[in-house]
Amino acid sequence: MFPAETLTGIQTKACEAQSAQPVDVGDPRKVAFQVNGQIREFDVPPGVRCHVVRQLNDLVGYAKRTVEEAAEGAGPPVVWHGESHVVLVIDDSDRRDCVVFDLTTSREMRTLMNLEEAGRAPLDHASFVRLLRIKLGLPAEQVARFRKLAWTAGDKLTSDRRHAKESLDQSMMAEVSGVDGLPEEIEVRVPVYREEGERGVVVIHCAVDVDAVEKTLELMPLPGELEGAFQDAQRDIRQRLDKELSSLMGVYYGAP
Repeated sequence: MFPAETLTGIQTKACEAQSAQPVDVGDPRKVAFQVNGQIREFDVPPGVRCHVVRQLNDLVGYAKRTVEEAAEGAGPPVVWHGESHVVLVIDDSDRRDCVVFDLTTSREMRTLMNLEEAGRAPLDHASFVRLLRIKLGLPAEQVARFRKLAWTAGDKLTSDRRHAKESLDQSMMAEVSGVDGLPEEIEVRVPVYREEGERGVVVIHCAVDVDAVEKTLELMPLPGELEGAFQDAQRDIRQRLDKELSSLMGVYYGAP
């Protein structure tokens, strides 16, 4: 059983709560209620902060400021980086307030990812040139050898089935394309991310497959190339974070 005074206090609070009416005091940092003719004000605690920055340098700058202005008793800040974002956790003891720098895969990289996911994706000549020049942004001189391709040899073509694919004899290829043979592999230079400051290019090695019978071409990233590109981009971000912040806080690869 509760003491009589405790029960009386609970009853009083309940009655007050029932008669309480909200009052607008014009300050979003406070809430107020009128109870028995008296206005009682209460502070509203600040909401959780989740700032979004558009450059990695801004996140680094905020992280340094966090260290300088850390309140007494606050937990240490920490930075996490991954393929989709970099996150500064301002106080790792409560893990609530944070600053986020989102990383968005570039259009060119998404195009290569779609090619890999699609598996076989043969294209006609015009579509293949458009893929190289417009969707991947390859320089004109690299596209030129494919742009000049002309299917003029007709029934002179011969095919040699090796490794479950059709390949042309090199002399016949030259006659068809108008050049001294098309490459079996090309280097595609694309940015991994599209954000400002993260547009540095990586080299993706891609296989080129020509089907002379169907008059189509295919482009396919070689195994491990795309994964390696993302790892290289994360390695570059990590080096910059370590240089600026590792002496001040923990820097980790992953997500909070």
